Amino acid sequence: MKRLTVTLTTMLIIAFAFSSCAIVDEQQQMIRRIVPVQHRSVADIIPLANSIGIANVKYIGDPNGKRIIIQAPDEALINEARKLIGELDVPLEQKKAEPDELEIQTRYFSLKNADVKSVAGAIHALSGEIAVVAAKTRMRPHAQRSLPNLKMVEDKRNRQIIISALLTDAEWGKVEEIISHMDIPNQDVLLNLKLVLASEETEEGTKIPKELKPVSAQLKKMFDYQSYQVANDVNFRGTVSQEFSSGQPYLKIRGSITKIDGEVIGLDIDIEKTFAEKYTIVTGSRQKSQNMYFKFYDTIQIKSGETLIIGGSKLPEINKHVLLVLTAKTVDPYK
Repeated sequence: MKRLTVTLTTMLIIAFAFSSCAIVDEQQQMIRRIVPVQHRSVADIIPLANSIGIANVKYIGDPNGKRIIIQAPDEALINEARKLIGELDVPLEQKKAEPDELEIQTRYFSLKNADVKSVAGAIHALSGEIAVVAAKTRMRPHAQRSLPNLKMVEDKRNRQIIISALLTDAEWGKVEEIISHMDIPNQDVLLNLKLVLASEETEEGTKIPKELKPVSAQLKKMFDYQSYQVANDVNFRGTVSQEFSSGQPYLKIRGSITKIDGEVIGLDIDIEKTFAEKYTIVTGSRQKSQNMYFKFYDTIQIKSGETLIIGGSKLPEINKHVLLVLTAKTVDPYK
């Protein structure tokens, strides 16, 4: 038994002798990796690592005080924990200044695009040891320590956030990074869609309705129709990835704003229209009246401020044609 005990102890010492080595605990399905520390003691680093906290990661100190065993269920967490230990294992002279060595500063941050309240809320929620995930506005905190003496004013009139706090330069930098990631262009789109019936025959009072006066020159240039009638006039407002639909009787409009790329707006539009006019179907000796239907689907790109006219589809039963008159414009989402 003594020989066996010596052998196991020797194996453990050999394992610690490697600068980095992986051990798999088959019963618990956990991976253990040994990481050496150079500048700070294990007793200093482990409490800091635990306070920052990475889920499902455990830190075990080597009795000699110069190695840490990281225990986690997968390599991704092992690597994240190793990176954290590296950030904490710095010479004491390189530590950031403690709050009692700093002065309270007041800084003003102007916003061009983002909502003032949303940005202020994010800074409050992510105060502490803040880690910004590299993906636009998606962020997560790595610790829950509050920023010392943080005071914030939301100046909505001037679109500013005023922050007064006791922060290091690195912490101010993280605040600025949060703001820059959130303060990105975000535009709404105003859509107007008119469903128009056009006729080759002149109909009294319907030559060019007032709703179509802004595009009368385009209509005359594109078509030879003698009269026009606006069947439906629908407005929408939304932003990218947002769907829209109509609630008007006899009209189903479904669509989405697929992109805003500079001045170019991408749209998917699906229209189904039931007209009040009826036509007669003769089947043998029977006659049946039914409504007319019009269906349209297309993927469209249109410039902001532009009016696009699509159409010419004929309804032979009433000798009229269906046109779509679409106008789109980008606008400030906060106006």
